Amino acid sequence: MNTNLLNPGATLGVIGDNLNGCQIMKEAKSLGLKVGVLTTLSESKIKQYADFVVVGSFNDRSVLKDFAEHCDVVTYATDSIDFASLKYMAQFTKIPQGTDLLEIVQDRALEHAFFDQLNVNSVPYMTVVGIDDLYQASDSIGYPAVLKPILKTGTQQQEFKIGTKNEIDLTKPLFGHGTFILESDINYLHKFLVIATRDQNGKLVQFPVL
Repeated sequence: MNTNLLNPGATLGVIGDNLNGCQIMKEAKSLGLKVGVLTTLSESKIKQYADFVVVGSFNDRSVLKDFAEHCDVVTYATDSIDFASLKYMAQFTKIPQGTDLLEIVQDRALEHAFFDQLNVNSVPYMTVVGIDDLYQASDSIGYPAVLKPILKTGTQQQEFKIGTKNEIDLTKPLFGHGTFILESDINYLHKFLVIATRDQNGKLVQFPVL
């Protein structure tokens, strides 16, 4: 028996305040499910599709626990929630998506390593922990380059574009708050988005390229 199966009348919790979350909620309602939403926004159009709404920080454990306990299954439609928060919520509800892919998406070093493993070309990059590392990395990568926090979530989210070697010292205030990635800043004309999903039986479905 599939313990993650949702029968009509059960409650699906959706984390995220965006178009993806809205589409999931509409589909869930059409299948006879109740829907709750966890959002950081006090005013949101997505609320109109929900049976109940919890507003609060994705890092507030009391908010996470309250939301999880009101849901039979929770799904997230955003990568702005930390995987540690989802692991905490998993104590109180089912989260079939897991957090493996989210950990890769939110960690820029893991993201690059994932692409390297698949032999997919990505921008040149180096890990940086201090100003001396930054000088060495800049000599290797060249200019312009962008200094980014290694984690996409957290308190330190400032990025710094470095156009010349003379600008490196301006980044000193950023250090001491974690590890960074220095990436080559490459102009592009087009972006392509590839979305794929895998069900619990391991079947992979890829959607058309956008």
